[in-house]
Amino acid sequence: QAEPGSSVGRGLVGCAAMEVAEAARPLTNVAPCQLRSFPVPFNSHGSGGVDGQGSVEWAQSMGQLTLTHRLEGALPERKTWSNEEVQVKMSSNSLEVTLNGTIFKPLTGDLAGDIFRFKSWWVVEDETLIIRLFKRTLNSWKHAFAGPN
Repeated sequence: QAEPGSSVGRGLVGCAAMEVAEAARPLTNVAPCQLRSFPVPFNSHGSGGVDGQGSVEWAQSMGQLTLTHRLEGALPERKTWSNEEVQVKMSSNSLEVTLNGTIFKPLTGDLAGDIFRFKSWWVVEDETLIIRLFKRTLNSWKHAFAGPN
């Protein structure tokens, strides 16, 4: 149990409860509410996919890794990229991306750590492939993919 006025142990629910309780009187001597933050000790973002190749950008928090790649090149009949031309296969420790029937090597390989496959997702939005991976353990990864980077 946290001390009154202490930010320890207080999350968003504590903040909301405090705001309701304090709504009837002016807010004085009330500690500010903050959401938890988890600093990432290594680089929290980078570029390059497997072996540092390609135009892949990535960013991470302690629990998630986001990979992005701008889809370039015209498809037949100048149509835009869609989920039919892009396939992403995930396992608990690897990723395979296929673009228009060809394996995209910068986003195909073993990941630097394990992920929850059933929570992870991908989407093509504004000609950009976005892959969101949920890490099995809350930690930072030095690189998105295993091996020499």
